[in-house]
Amino acid sequence: MLQMVLLHSVGVVGVVVVLLQTTASVTAYPNGAPDSTCLSMFPVGHRVNAMTSSPPFALEVTGGPLTFPNQSLTVTLRVKRDPDHFVGMLVQARMADCYSDKPVGSFYFQGEGNFLKVMDCHIERPRSAVSHNASVKRTNKVQFFWLSPMSPPGHIYFRATVVKNVTTFWTNVFSEMVQDASDSRPLPRHHCDVCTRLAACSASSLAAVTSLVTAALCCLSFARVVVMHG
Repeated sequence: MLQMVLLHSVGVVGVVVVLLQTTASVTAYPNGAPDSTCLSMFPVGHRVNAMTSSPPFALEVTGGPLTFPNQSLTVTLRVKRDPDHFVGMLVQARMADCYSDKPVGSFYFQGEGNFLKVMDCHIERPRSAVSHNASVKRTNKVQFFWLSPMSPPGHIYFRATVVKNVTTFWTNVFSEMVQDASDSRPLPRHHCDVCTRLAACSASSLAAVTSLVTAALCCLSFARVVVMHG
């Protein structure tokens, strides 16, 4: 048990160190979104505000409504018109009622391993986001898949941050609402608010990192107690 606690503590501290390094970085993210962007979905390292215009990208979902556990939906991020393109992305499923900012479900992909990677954006929800893993210009589309959780999640929608270049990106790329057949509430007409300004989003990212630091310190304290009383 002691060995497991220590290994877990070391792992958490390692993640925190990586996040702190990422938050301080002034560069973009050619190898994918860092964990520190999981909450705000804002690429703080780009050091500019997000675009607030209508995005030149579409996020499309097929396979709904949700009717059973582990139901697979197909998600497609595509360019609306030439000559637009994207080089980076971060996609999550979110609750349509906006009561929670945690991602829902899990992602997987087929045949896109040179461009995509999955992320564990919540400790209890592995593979809960999908991002790029290489800075490759995509001029058409990219497709991947989402699995619903075992318990009915309620109505959901998909949200994406899409990057055209270091200074041009959108955090307001949304899919249509996806109905959960077990949810009797009407589908919301509006998506949840997103972070578009660097200053506000930086504070959100710092808060997320601070939370992880606190969790790491708690784990280390617990490990010391186990050692003292082992």
